[in-house]
Amino acid sequence: MEKNFNLLIANDNEEESKLICEKLTKDNDFYVIENTRSGKDAINFVKDKEYDIVILDLVLEGSDGFEVIETIKNAGHKTKIIVITSLCSETFINKAISMGV
Repeated sequence: MEKNFNLLIANDNEEESKLICEKLTKDNDFYVIENTRSGKDAINFVKDKEYDIVILDLVLEGSDGFEVIETIKNAGHKTKIIVITSLCSETFINKAISMGV
């Protein structure tokens, strides 16, 4: 039995998001439900639906990725979160790890 994974991609880099979508949807196991550049939209999406996987940039329009992580965790979702970001500060890395990512 096949399992299809529902994804949310929240990334402020449109080209990067498009590439991720193309690569993941070529594999029948992945279905990108939402793709947004907005942190506020990402928060609303995760409030309304539990995704299998969220691919998340920390730098987003409106709200940052940490707020999205917090919303997912507070909702009690079992969503797996993959963080992609150009921020390479140890502080940001440690914060994401401490949030359970």
